[in-house]
Amino acid sequence: MLKQTKGFIAGFLVAILLFGGTAFAATRQEDITVHFRDIRLYVNNTRFIPRDANNNVLEPFIYDGSTYLPVRAVGEALGRVVSWDGATNSIYIGDVVHGGLHFPRAVPPISTSDNERVRVEDDIRMGGTVHHNAITYSTSFNSTEFSQHTLDGRYRSITGSFGRVDGSPLQGASVSIFGDGNLLESFTIGAQQTAPRSVTVDLTGVFQLRIEVTGSANNRGSTQYAFVAMIE
Repeated sequence: MLKQTKGFIAGFLVAILLFGGTAFAATRQEDITVHFRDIRLYVNNTRFIPRDANNNVLEPFIYDGSTYLPVRAVGEALGRVVSWDGATNSIYIGDVVHGGLHFPRAVPPISTSDNERVRVEDDIRMGGTVHHNAITYSTSFNSTEFSQHTLDGRYRSITGSFGRVDGSPLQGASVSIFGDGNLLESFTIGAQQTAPRSVTVDLTGVFQLRIEVTGSANNRGSTQYAFVAMIE
């Protein structure tokens, strides 16, 4: 059944699609009419329902003969990092982010909870894609693994993907990112969540970065998670 919604602001609409609810200033505004036709999206022949960071469904639509999809959700389904540079109004898909440095090669951990359970690795597979220069955390029943990094206020942001390493048991975890002892970002990885989660954290003025990963109370055995990111 054809549904129509009139009066969208084009610039605002694009921002919603990219970042699931976060709007950015547009260079122009335009009233448009879009068509919703219950469009179904399949990734590698598997039904995929795009959702934002709050788990709200992002429905594809048709405008002026073209079908529009949420870039970030689709990028994550394909195992690719999607990031937004507000300074240049640029979208980046993939590991390279406008001249940034690979984390944690740029800022290797100065301390970890356990050298065997927290490692910097050259190659890991996450979300069906091989990633380079990752930091991995192996958690078990209610255990918390951490890495500590010295930034000395030199960086402005870190952008990347956090998720379960392919082949690890499907178990949940919670992630907390601290800057100088203050909580900057926290989220959970669901027990059945297979797609990596996009992460962007403002590091302006941060001297010490700490990342903590805690296994859920029902974990059995060890599950490995990876953070693949660029820092700038």
